[in-house]
This record gives sequence, C-alpha cells and structure tokens, in this order.
Amino acid sequence: MSIAPAPRLHAAPIAQDAVREQVRALLRGGAVEAQLLDRRQDRRYPFPVLMTLHSVDPDASYAPQVIVGRDICERGLGFFHPAPIPFRVGIVVCDLTDGRQVAFEIDITWCRFARQGWYESGCRLLKPATPPQITHTAV
Repeated sequence: MSIAPAPRLHAAPIAQDAVREQVRALLRGGAVEAQLLDRRQDRRYPFPVLMTLHSVDPDASYAPQVIVGRDICERGLGFFHPAPIPFRVGIVVCDLTDGRQVAFEIDITWCRFARQGWYESGCRLLKPATPPQITHTAV
C-alpha cells in the first residue's frame, strides 16, 4: 500500500522576489528602527529569552512579570514587557536549560511604548543576585 503525498495548499508559485522586496521594505521603512548612530560601548547579542522581573522590595504589591529579552551585553539588557514597571531597581531571573537560574540586580534606565500594547526598556546589570523565593498558594 502506498500513500500519496498530500496536495499543496498553495498551488500558486512562491513569488520569492516579491517576498524579498516586502522584507526589505519592512527593514527600510520603520517596522524595525534604524540604528544609524549606535553609541553603545559593548557589542550586543540577540537575546530572545523569556525571563521574570521581580521587585527588590519583598513587601511590594508588584507581582513578578514575564519579560522578553531583546539583546544583552556585559553591562546591559534590553527587553520587552506587557505592562508598565512601577520601580526602577529590580531583579531579572533567567532559567538555564540545566535547571539552574541566573539572576541580576538591574537598574532600568529607559522605557518607551513600543506599539501593540507592549513596552520596551533597557537596563544596566548592576550585580549578580539571588533569585527571589516564590511562594505558591493553593487555589
């Protein structure tokens, strides 16, 4: 018994040149902000990682927030977040693949609204930190 391959969902040929031109238009035309003048001293690396942002004040009513990494260097971190952050100094926790966690105390130096309801921020990495202990309550 042989199984015939499934028919292609898109019968039209892929217009690769048109796709390339659309991508170039996105890169040229404002979907991605041009970095014409980069005053950074350190090389940044793409860092698309989910992390958790905590307040350094254990008595604060701020619940930890999941943030999305944008880029990282030896002195700083850029990230996206879905809600305003009501403090400047916090702790960022990142889970490693082996189950360990890496945490930094950070100083958020800038924030801007980045469309679609998200915010973009940048921070200085101040020092290594101990990940906060999260207590889970039964529902």
